[in-house]
Amino acid sequence: MGIIFIFTLLLGVASSQNSHGLTLDQVIDLVVTDLDKNHDGIITKLELEEELVTRWEQDGDNCVSRHEFEKQWVATYHDHPNTVNEFFHRIDQNGNGCLESSDIDVHFGTLDTNGDGIATLDEFRTFMHHAHPEGNHGHGG
Repeated sequence: MGIIFIFTLLLGVASSQNSHGLTLDQVIDLVVTDLDKNHDGIITKLELEEELVTRWEQDGDNCVSRHEFEKQWVATYHDHPNTVNEFFHRIDQNGNGCLESSDIDVHFGTLDTNGDGIATLDEFRTFMHHAHPEGNHGHGG
């Protein structure tokens, strides 16, 4: 039983590597560049919604499915599909297989740690390190 657990753990770590060798911090930098369109050093809820729900949503149902998210994230940020799948499930707050405005509302509340209505880049980086499987609170950090 222990051998199976160790094998599964090693397989998970090996399969989660970024295909371009990017670290999580480098991936976060790319995400920030995409989110902070006006380069003002803050991320608004609108910027987050526009990037995820508007840009990544493909079939007109106002929902970013796991497949849509995985396809876009892998193509843009080069994480392994297994890592992206785990990340998706961590941020899909209600577990309906769909990222939508309600999920963003919950996460934005988490991002905005001081309650000022905006997320600084440091707040976003902290959130990503907690939410992403390769972060400090995932299996890779």
